[in-house]
Amino acid sequence: MLPDPSAAPAVMNGRPRPDAAGPAGGLTAAQQHTLEALLTLPEERRSFPDNLADALRARLEDDLSASSAVMKAAKTTFGKHDISTVLACEDHHLSSKNTFAWSVATARGTLAHKAIQLGSFGPLRGQPPSVLVGAAVTSYAEGWERPGELGHWLAEECSPSERSELEGEAADRVTKFQDSFPPLHSGWAPRVESPAKAELLDGNVVLRAKYDLALTLRRGDPSTTVIVDLKTGGFAPAHQDDLRFYALIETLRARVPPWRVATFDLDSATFVPEDINEGVLDAALARTVRGVILCAELWLDNREATRTPGPQCRWCELRLDCSVAQSFEQD
Repeated sequence: MLPDPSAAPAVMNGRPRPDAAGPAGGLTAAQQHTLEALLTLPEERRSFPDNLADALRARLEDDLSASSAVMKAAKTTFGKHDISTVLACEDHHLSSKNTFAWSVATARGTLAHKAIQLGSFGPLRGQPPSVLVGAAVTSYAEGWERPGELGHWLAEECSPSERSELEGEAADRVTKFQDSFPPLHSGWAPRVESPAKAELLDGNVVLRAKYDLALTLRRGDPSTTVIVDLKTGGFAPAHQDDLRFYALIETLRARVPPWRVATFDLDSATFVPEDINEGVLDAALARTVRGVILCAELWLDNREATRTPGPQCRWCELRLDCSVAQSFEQD
């Protein structure tokens, strides 16, 4: 039996409580490893310049305002997916931006995260994954407001076979999360599917993110935040870039950097962490500026998109008529 999530946190002052780790505390071996290797912080508090968030914001605004395309933005949102895809291949970026549709593949992660949230707080805490996933489906299907939302697809467009497949795959993710991640104690101030944003240039440029999971391991100390992106199917270099973008947004939001970011692969119960420093934030800032400028040129200046070979060629809908994609696949 897992520890009662309403009990005291399994981490005290950034380190595992002796009575919370191992068999005596009811943690599985995988949960204990996650607790000790990912969610245990050194005792000392890191030092950053007091004006770090202001300096990063000023640099972002200075660099972005040098682009005439960006200066045409009016309450325009740029997200992780926008930046990642435009830097990989501009034409694929435009294609994927205009053709998104809900499916089992695109909905399972969101549904699993909602189920994890329901299983961590409130009356459904401790319920099995199938119950949590069913409650997540009901929550979305009964609460949608506009066509195009996940709830609308679940309520109006998703077939019975798709729904069964979706619930099974989401339950698989929730089960793997519960088996390999310690319970989300309230002392960690857990945030699941947590939106965050930074508004720049009088709010005309909005950088937006949504963290799968964020935990603040020492109550009231945002510098001890750990942001986790839950994945299946292994690791990719782009995952690190995405998490660095999250770290930049969180620094602008909380005014101090998070301690650590990590990609957590549910299939293998392994993770790739990175502790945040000013060099990491500098790299994230430069990449964000490049991505936003490219998006603005394509969206607002209607510049012709270029094509760049890469892993995205394998699933790009343009690949059949794209010589760049065909040459990449042959290589």
